[in-house]
Amino acid sequence: MPKRQSPPDSQPIKLRYGLVLSVFLGMTNFLISQELKQHRWEDRVLLLLTDSLENPEYIRQTDALQQRPEELAERKLIVYTLNKGRYAKGIPPGPWNTGVAWKPDTRDVKTGFRIVLVGLDGGVKMDKQAFVPPEELWTLIDGMPMRRAELRTKGNH
Repeated sequence: MPKRQSPPDSQPIKLRYGLVLSVFLGMTNFLISQELKQHRWEDRVLLLLTDSLENPEYIRQTDALQQRPEELAERKLIVYTLNKGRYAKGIPPGPWNTGVAWKPDTRDVKTGFRIVLVGLDGGVKMDKQAFVPPEELWTLIDGMPMRRAELRTKGNH
């Protein structure tokens, strides 16, 4: 039986990143995918997907994050809101851009809200359908290998 050649080292990362964008963000179209690609290896991305900007889980999440701008910046965390065929960067969100094909699937998303953390490598690190306390986000991020390396470099660990 002939031995299969393994792809070059960068290929699995590219495939995984493309798969994350295609499968998870398959609910979005080209515009948001392009927007997210600019953050790869530079920023972590937090996606807040909501059926309504009045959704209680969304409001609770954005209120909690707005109170912690230093922690967001320290962890290189960029926030995007996806809502009804549009997306916006920042907290509070704006300006709005069109180009999102995501529509909440009530069979899967019971709250009408979803929070997804995408790591520096483009992989999904967390995907929940309810409010996540900032401390839980910080613990998750601070436990990631690249974040631990950042902290060691800064002399914090």
